[in-house]
Amino acid sequence: MGVMPGRAALNPHLVETVAHAWDLARATGQQTAFDPEVVEAAARFAQSNLSGERPPGAPFAAPVPVADDLPEIDRLAVFLGRTP
Repeated sequence: MGVMPGRAALNPHLVETVAHAWDLARATGQQTAFDPEVVEAAARFAQSNLSGERPPGAPFAAPVPVADDLPEIDRLAVFLGRTP
């Protein structure tokens, strides 16, 4: 990714951490319990830096269409191509 300010490098790691924690919680039948501000920051970064169309081999699959009443963490997961 090249040289960048620490804050800029932190955002992709935040999205990865939240997404994989969601994956692990779902895979093990646990409820997710994320700080709402952390989820909001990850979602804001993901939505402003990932387009809806993602080519094969991209780190995240294309968004999955679902109802708007999902919790924010599930909406982020869906945006990252997960199925809630």
